[in-house]
Formats: sequence, structure tokens, C-alpha cells
Amino acid sequence: AAESHHDEEMLDLQTHLFLQGLNSSIGYRSVLLTPIPATKLNRSARNLLEHFGARIIARFDRLAAQSIEHYVTHAASIMRQGLGSTRFLGPDVVPNPIAYLLSEHLEGWLRSPEAMRDLLEERQLGSRAFGLTLLERGGSQPAQRILENVALLRMLVMTAPLRKTRRRALLLLEHVAAHNPLVARQLLPSLQATMEFHAEQSIDLRAMVSYVRARQAAASKE
Repeated sequence: AAESHHDEEMLDLQTHLFLQGLNSSIGYRSVLLTPIPATKLNRSARNLLEHFGARIIARFDRLAAQSIEHYVTHAASIMRQGLGSTRFLGPDVVPNPIAYLLSEHLEGWLRSPEAMRDLLEERQLGSRAFGLTLLERGGSQPAQRILENVALLRMLVMTAPLRKTRRRALLLLEHVAAHNPLVARQLLPSLQATMEFHAEQSIDLRAMVSYVRARQAAASKE
């Protein structure tokens, strides 16, 4: 009924419930295999994908056909609820709406400052990692989104629980600092604090490199 009436908020909820059920069905043992091959999915997970996967993908296509902005709005709403273990499903798992979320219409995400900010602010690791991956693509749009989210990236460098996440955010900040001396000067105190707070972990070595490069960039137009 929700599909026939294009009740998009209800369909977002139904997609979230699908992902929640699929995540529960995958089980912790399968997560030890990344990516998770189709042969390791249990019957419950296969049934969910068989019955709902293609329908969800068809809805995503419909939203994108209306406008990429429309698609991104609803994709962001779904991803805010978290993807859990479903983001580790392998390429042989079909139909796979999670793969669609993570690989289709990427330029649409980058054209939306609000969507990118939502991804970086999200506590769900999968959504945050997806946002960082988009920013790492290179080009003018990712560079603009990085510039708009300097404060959020600085926060990730300081507080993200995973060292890999902190390092990825640090490299993005280093990239934007190299091209913007004003941003470089603004980042110097944060990079110095990062070296002090994470002195016991390897990220402090990377922060030292970023600090030196930021100082060079900051001084380049003085």
C-alpha cells in the first residue's frame, strides 16, 4: 500500500526494518568473513533479499528518476538508521540494495552539503565511513564539501573511536590545508593537540607530518 501511494516516509521505515532484519539474520560468524559471500548467508537472509531486495532497488531507481536530490534525501534518511553488518555483503550477493546505496548516484551525495554533513555527523560507523569515502574521491565537489566540514573532520581526528577513521579525517584535512593557507593556519592548533592527545598511538606520527605540512601551507602566502 505504501508503494502504491508513494508514501516515502513509510517506505523509508520499511527499508530500515528490512535492513534491521537482514543484519540480524547475517549473524556474527558471517561478519568474520569480509566481504560476506552469498554461500555463507543463511536461509533467513537469503529469503529477505529474495523477497524485498529487488523491490527496494526498484524504488531507489524511481526516486533517482524523479531527481537525484530526492533520492539522496531518502537514502540519507535510511542510512542514518545504520547499515550494520549488511555493508559487508559481497559482490556475489544479489539483489543487494545495500550495494546500491553505497555505489550509485555518488555525485548526487557530493552535490548535497546537508547530506554530506549528516553522514559525517552520524555515529553509525558505516554511514560515517561512506561519507569519508565520498570525500576521498577527489575533484572540485569533494574539495568543497571538505572545506565546509573542516570543523567536523577536526572533531573526528580528535574523538573518533577507530584509529583508521581518525587517520582518514586527518588526511582529508591535510589535503584541504595544502590548497588553502587560511584553513592551514586554522588547523595548526588542532593538529598540535592531536599529537599531544594521541601520543601513545601511531596517529601522532601522521599528525606530525600533517602539522609540518600545514605550517608550510600556512606560511606559503604570508
